[in-house]
Amino acid sequence: MKRHALPALMLALMFPAVAWAVNVNAVFNYGVFRSPQQGTYTETWLSVNAATVVFKKGTDGKYRGEVEILMLFTQQGEIKNFKKYNLSSQAVEDTSRRNFSFLDQQRFLLAEGEYDMELSVRDVNSSSPAVESVIKVLVDVPSDKAALSSLMLVERTEPATTPTPLTRAGYDLYPDLISYYPESRNEITIYTEVYNTLATWGEDGMFLLTCFIESFETGKVMNNISFYKREKAAEVVPLLHTFDISQLPSGNYNVVAEVRDKENQVIAFREVFFQRSNPNIQLRLEDIEAINVTEVFTSAFTHPDTLAYYIRACMPLASDMERTFGLNLISTRNVLHMQQYLYHFWYTREASNPQLAWLNYKVQVDKVNMNYSTFIEPGFESDRGVIFLKYGSPNSIYKSTHEPEAYPYEIWHYYKLTGNQTNRKFVFISTDLGSTDFELAHSNATGEMNDPQWHLRLHARQVGGTNIDRTQYDTNYGSRALEIFNNPF
Repeated sequence: MKRHALPALMLALMFPAVAWAVNVNAVFNYGVFRSPQQGTYTETWLSVNAATVVFKKGTDGKYRGEVEILMLFTQQGEIKNFKKYNLSSQAVEDTSRRNFSFLDQQRFLLAEGEYDMELSVRDVNSSSPAVESVIKVLVDVPSDKAALSSLMLVERTEPATTPTPLTRAGYDLYPDLISYYPESRNEITIYTEVYNTLATWGEDGMFLLTCFIESFETGKVMNNISFYKREKAAEVVPLLHTFDISQLPSGNYNVVAEVRDKENQVIAFREVFFQRSNPNIQLRLEDIEAINVTEVFTSAFTHPDTLAYYIRACMPLASDMERTFGLNLISTRNVLHMQQYLYHFWYTREASNPQLAWLNYKVQVDKVNMNYSTFIEPGFESDRGVIFLKYGSPNSIYKSTHEPEAYPYEIWHYYKLTGNQTNRKFVFISTDLGSTDFELAHSNATGEMNDPQWHLRLHARQVGGTNIDRTQYDTNYGSRALEIFNNPF
């Protein structure tokens, strides 16, 4: 699948990164919590890259950057909460020493429900316009049953000497807003809170709190990366835990937290997405060489070209480690090893009947090949084919091939994807008018490509240049792209 922009991160927004003094570069995220005294609230975290802010000399002879921030929460156009304020950086003696970020944290009392949050960040010392975005915020911590707060990824912790807005469970918790863990980081720390356990189980009630890391693609729990603890019911039960991820391969993952009752039933759960790069950990031949394929379904595939084709067809579902190993294995044309790999691939997804899992998947491969193949690639390698194979058939598809100022495009809408993702959309654009291939231009789904300027790309024939501050084309006569994306059928 072609890639043109940064992947979307769970509940995170990356503002455009551009040259110094041209545009603010910041990362935003939020979490939802509950206070026994005040009710539900949304906590926001905004990290501003100092290198993209103009620093001005103060009366003390030191230099500081300053941004103006507006956060506005609305429902059906009605303002429910807002703040407008200025945020200053730390002082520096020399403006060349701006290789840091400064963090802002705010809390907004908001009742349960979905909100549109308008976020604006403007460099006070620059003439550049504000960077703006609208973010969907879901406040979903119920008050009448056991519940978890958002799962917070923590960059670092420090023992709290004096309570601050960052203080939780006796520590100052600094949020990790990027959700990306390179080879140099071998630990991941999470924080969450459990609510309403007293009302659910009483003062002597007990429950089980579990936490683990699972593959984003398969939902498989990663070996030896789990934690559980029996807890006594209380007004608020905090959980701060650190996992060792030194042996976790490169790939996409979820950290999952669950509240279970005495019958081991899941009462509440939360998950948060992260990406791991760990190139030293790879799938090895010895990991599959012990597999006996004599009496399994892959033994029927005896030609290396057939096996190579089937392995390539599995790549939309593959983890990074599986993808690297599988594609390298194809080049060897070793029939036995490819048979073992293909069987192992489906056994890890459906151990009770890997053959049936493969046959069901192959039906979908045949379907996307029929609908999305081009002269240069099979359907399962096209962007639309990959998304179809990963997530299934969308609930609705809007197609446009004749808008006067836009390239042909499709907008796919899914009511629900993996985990707790809802209302996810994918925009595909065909910029080559002589081709039937549509490239993925933008999505609000976790782990998929996210490009705030997709609407400009759609109308690139008419835009006549790129303005890094713009996210949409304003004079698009007859275009319904934004309308359909924001309010799909």
